[in-house]
Amino acid sequence: MPQKAAARDRALIDQEHRALGKLIDALQAAINRGESEEDIEQRKAALLSRLEEHLDLEKRIMIDAGFPLIFAHLEAHDSFRDQIKLILSSIHTAVINKGNISRLLKKTHEHHVRYYDDILTFYLVDKYSLEAVDDGLGI
Repeated sequence: MPQKAAARDRALIDQEHRALGKLIDALQAAINRGESEEDIEQRKAALLSRLEEHLDLEKRIMIDAGFPLIFAHLEAHDSFRDQIKLILSSIHTAVINKGNISRLLKKTHEHHVRYYDDILTFYLVDKYSLEAVDDGLGI
């Protein structure tokens, strides 16, 4: 993977992190506005779809870069996906206060990014001599 491709891929990961954060915010806003269950379900589906796209992108980047910790990272993806699904399934129950859905989703997202995705980022920066930049999560 040439340096330009690695820089592009790293930028794509950062864009995806921000996009996921916006979808989380939009879901919380819809919950706060009392939108219909159908609308909430559509927003949840959109978030899960974007999450799958993001995880697929990261997997491709790890394969292309020869990331040595790919299997551990993919296991973390499975756990992260399960955590997000569990949180989303709790929206229509009394388990989690609806006002805290966004906060909980973002904390789960931040934990994954701050640990697993940072390791991948550091690997790309070191391997391809990229300039270190903030991930721009806004979390």
